[in-house]
Amino acid sequence: MFIIENYSLAVVFCFITMLCWGSWGNTQKLAGSRVWRYELYYWDYVIGVLLLSLLAAFTMGSVGELGRGFVDDLLQADASNLASALIGGVIFNLSNILLSASVSIAGMSVAIFGSILNLYTGFGEISQEKLKLIRTLGGGKKEELLKIVLPSSVPLILANMKVNIGLCLVGVIIGEFIGARQGLGYLIIYGSQTFQ
Repeated sequence: MFIIENYSLAVVFCFITMLCWGSWGNTQKLAGSRVWRYELYYWDYVIGVLLLSLLAAFTMGSVGELGRGFVDDLLQADASNLASALIGGVIFNLSNILLSASVSIAGMSVAIFGSILNLYTGFGEISQEKLKLIRTLGGGKKEELLKIVLPSSVPLILANMKVNIGLCLVGVIIGEFIGARQGLGYLIIYGSQTFQ
């Protein structure tokens, strides 16, 4: 097993790991000719980490005079421990993919949740007397919705749309910070990196 005994060398390897950890998707997005959604670049990262770790395990993990070899460690480990390590790796890499996918829907979620709560509150303030009148005259849920709820909620719907247009624009720009090759967010990030 290859064991790093020098503290400075261990810090250098940790720094390289942290530097490369989040930059894979951005590097592939900027350098590659493939036009994928941003989170799909992390599949390359996951497959690369798996193959590189297997290569390192069977080479550096099996040479040297200190410690046991990689295969010896595998043979002495309990099956439940191996399963826990595998599940942990799957969860970690899946969370990277889901985290980068969540950036794509962050702006939309800001607008949607506020709208739902606002519309729910507004629909609850509809005049109960008008709804009772529709039911008394033989109307059903459809007539209540089309004759009372929607017409009296038009100002509320328009006010929601006015706020949500701004929120969606901000969300689109934030999404373009990370996952786009064009647009205002991309230009802001590109300009901040190349401005002198």
